[in-house]
Amino acid sequence: MSIYTISCRMSKTLNRKAAAMRSHRAIPSMIAFALIVMSVTSALLSTAVPHARATGETVIYLPLLIGPDTAVEEPPYGSYEYWTVHPLEARREVIRLVNIERVASGCSAAYENPILMDVTQAWSEYMYFLPEIAHTDAYPGDWYDEHGWPHPILGENIAGPNTPDGVVQNWMNSQWHRVAMLSCDAGPAYRYEIGVGYTNSWILTISAE
Repeated sequence: MSIYTISCRMSKTLNRKAAAMRSHRAIPSMIAFALIVMSVTSALLSTAVPHARATGETVIYLPLLIGPDTAVEEPPYGSYEYWTVHPLEARREVIRLVNIERVASGCSAAYENPILMDVTQAWSEYMYFLPEIAHTDAYPGDWYDEHGWPHPILGENIAGPNTPDGVVQNWMNSQWHRVAMLSCDAGPAYRYEIGVGYTNSWILTISAE
């Protein structure tokens, strides 16, 4: 047997051993990948909403993946979606629009009061969890007094989902809502305060202090 033949055989043997070693190294990676795939699949299936009873279909909601460089589009300013994303801005926009109407009618502008803002926001959230749209007199006690506002209430308006402009226009188009919103008969010695709450429903309260 020549040296060349022995060398070739040794080379083939070494190649087979190297290939076997690479194959053994690849097994853990393949197992890890398979486990990841199984985990993701299980998570997706667990979020499936079984509509089979009614429609015979199953809808799977895929998770929303947002990375650090993923841009989230801002809803257009003034749209219902925008005010839903920015509820405090929506409340203050209503105050701005209401005061425009108050001044135009000969009343003084009402001042945003932080306590009254909290009281009205709490009522808006209360309506959301009931769920029911109702005035505060539906509450078994005195809502304002119990929430730290003992001053007289001159007007209270409520409304369902709407934009700030839409809800103010609806109140202005309704006689009794307009009267409540433009209340200014407490006299010049009083300072008019306003609070607006918004969750999914609106409440506007005018008070005098």
